[in-house]
Amino acid sequence: MDHETAYQHHLRVLRQPLDHETADRHHLRVLAYDMGSPSLTGTLYIDVTVEDANDNAPRFDKELYATVLLETAPRGTTVITLTATDPDSGANGRVSYRFTARTQAAYGHQFSVDAATGDVRLSTDARRLDRAEYVLGVVAEDGGEQPGVAGVSVSVVVVDVNEHAPVIAVDAADVTASRGRDSSGVELTEHRAANVTVAMLSVADQDRGDNGRVTCRMTSDGQGHFAIAKLHNTVYRIISNRPLDSRQVSCCQSISQSICKSVSQTVKTNLYVYCVQKMRLA
Repeated sequence: MDHETAYQHHLRVLRQPLDHETADRHHLRVLAYDMGSPSLTGTLYIDVTVEDANDNAPRFDKELYATVLLETAPRGTTVITLTATDPDSGANGRVSYRFTARTQAAYGHQFSVDAATGDVRLSTDARRLDRAEYVLGVVAEDGGEQPGVAGVSVSVVVVDVNEHAPVIAVDAADVTASRGRDSSGVELTEHRAANVTVAMLSVADQDRGDNGRVTCRMTSDGQGHFAIAKLHNTVYRIISNRPLDSRQVSCCQSISQSICKSVSQTVKTNLYVYCVQKMRLA
């Protein structure tokens, strides 16, 4: 009996693929027996360790991230925290974060992302941001020799805080020095024709969106002599409804009051109109 007939070699094959994430160790028992009578047996125990292969890419816990950012937020504020996981082990499952090349080039001076935690932070004060909405591209990458990557979009909407009251400026060629505190005076000649522009009001509000949208109305019309008319979104004019007559206007003086308001803030301005009688030659 030669050597090859005395020993038989058996090759064990896998019945199904091994997965480190499902089971990283397997314990096998091999039993050998002869054909004698009585049959004799031998036993061998085998421990199989399944090494991890970088066969999983990171995965974010959301398909899209969205958040709002108040315009008063200071530099260093955490805008949002992203989370990605990788079931691989060791370096293969260690996730780091970065911006896409396009996002880094366009907004890297305004936002940053922490490589270890996934925190997206402000790199400047929110007031310095020049857009109402930003879409940032973020990449999660594992530490394998051939890294697995995943990407996600982050929408950041900058929300205006209504902290500025409207500012009214009186602009007219015939506006004289103020004759009352916080008021402007306009001198008109007596019997001047109706539908004449008495003064121009320019309104500004530094807030954005609806918070900066201003409307104006007249609450006191100077005994019916004046009205307010809108010329543009931020420009109004005060007009005379009828000729001024010193016999009809008490003390030859009239006052109109305009109110301009945004969403939650209101300001008032008073406009004094003085009726000047024409000089008669003797």
